[in-house]
Amino acid sequence: MIRKYFTEILPVSTKWWSGKAKEEDILALDELLNSRYAEGWEMVSSNYVMTYGQVQSQYVITYKRREY
Repeated sequence: MIRKYFTEILPVSTKWWSGKAKEEDILALDELLNSRYAEGWEMVSSNYVMTYGQVQSQYVITYKRREY
């Protein structure tokens, strides 16, 4: 059995100074996770990344899938 990993970035509209998630960002994340799950990927890690010099934050999401 071989494990493969896949990482992607999901930009979100939440600004670093507000600290509040918007409903559209939550729906986009749910849609992405459900789509990847349907493809056989399982999320193993997610991180919310924000920097003070940028107005758009992002999620970095890592998935794994078993290959037989």
